[in-house]
Amino acid sequence: MEEDVKSIGDYLSIGWRRKYYLIIPVILISIATIVVVKMLPSVYRSTGTILIESQQIPEEFIQSTVTGFAGERIQIIKQRIMTSQQLLGIIKKFDLYADEINSTARSEILEDMRNRISIDRVSANLRSQRRGASALIAFTVSFEHKSARVAQRVANELVT
Repeated sequence: MEEDVKSIGDYLSIGWRRKYYLIIPVILISIATIVVVKMLPSVYRSTGTILIESQQIPEEFIQSTVTGFAGERIQIIKQRIMTSQQLLGIIKKFDLYADEINSTARSEILEDMRNRISIDRVSANLRSQRRGASALIAFTVSFEHKSARVAQRVANELVT
């Protein structure tokens, strides 16, 4: 029995005969993608990185008054940033929810503001005796908004 071995020319011929079955879905999917992209709102994210520096004065000369690990300190900073009073101050300063402030509950506005803020840890892999060890070297504070300028200003305020 002889095997039917197809060449590249055979496949091109098959594709050419069925060109409308290939072209029409590609065009429809492209148009749908363009429409969805144009309809979605732009969201800008501004991020500030805060470096965690080690103590500069040797421990033999001065006892450290700050106890706790960097992760605990970051958690405290996060709690301070996310307080209602702090967030309301930023909302008023940058007039963030001008349209919703009178019609939406304050708790919903604060929850939306908290969802737009993210605080992430930046770790470095250490090459030491312990394999897979990592150290917390910095953290990032980010804010998302529909305006790039507002996102940058609020992120700068949060970092400050």
